[in-house]
Amino acid sequence: MRRIRIWDPDAVYHISNRTQEAKYLFVPDDEFNEIAHKWLKRSVRIYGIELYAAVVMGNHFHLLVRAPHLNISKFMQYFQTNLARAVNKLRKRYDAAVFPRRFAAEPVLDQPSFDRLLAYVLCNPVAANLVENPEDYPGLTTFPQSIGERDDGFELAVPPHWRDVDEEKLAEQYIELVSHTVKECAERRRRGVAGAEKVKTKKWWRRPKRPKRGRRAFCHGATKLARKRYTTHANQVQTRYRTCMLAWRRGEAPVFPYGTIPPGWTECVCKARRARMPADLRIAA
Repeated sequence: MRRIRIWDPDAVYHISNRTQEAKYLFVPDDEFNEIAHKWLKRSVRIYGIELYAAVVMGNHFHLLVRAPHLNISKFMQYFQTNLARAVNKLRKRYDAAVFPRRFAAEPVLDQPSFDRLLAYVLCNPVAANLVENPEDYPGLTTFPQSIGERDDGFELAVPPHWRDVDEEKLAEQYIELVSHTVKECAERRRRGVAGAEKVKTKKWWRRPKRPKRGRRAFCHGATKLARKRYTTHANQVQTRYRTCMLAWRRGEAPVFPYGTIPPGWTECVCKARRARMPADLRIAA
């Protein structure tokens, strides 16, 4: 039995997924950009998702979100299903999978981890040696809207610790945040970047020679203690869920833990007593 999803309406999640065989199905040409923008914008609006940052690379995407309505699963089902259908139509692929496995969703436990992941998501094209600055990336990225360069129509949420600053100061905060990552990437870089035009001409049926297969994090915390405490919390919920599962199989009607999806359901239960994530292990909403 694989680990269950545990959703918390106050938690921020780093969500990612990769294409089948890591193929460049998401090459950022004009047609694909329109498709990705359309379905992400629509999905965020329909499900009331708070979107902090997003970037769609050639063969994967990253989102930093919060779901006040406990509906990340439905949000991702809608987004990935429609994106995959549109991509297959665009690339003239038939009966072919786009996402071979379920999306990863890791909770962000504290502000330092949130800032690190925010910079990571926005600077993903820079770290991949595609462009020198995040605003130069020709694909879908929320960074230009974050700093006020253009309005892409996304309902971007302001990070909790920046909600009291004005728009000009907010843009400065984003620029300062990513500048450190951009500088680090430039120092590590041994060759020049590909450039926006070359990125747009990449063949969608190709894939990296050595696709990265990094281990997915279970959660993101600045300290080992924070990560350990969250793991303990998640294990306790997992144990309660399995106990309820055994009772359900016996024909009983157990109350599954809050923030989980019972068998046969498509959404979280809200009737259970709320066993929230420890207050010091989530970013204040």
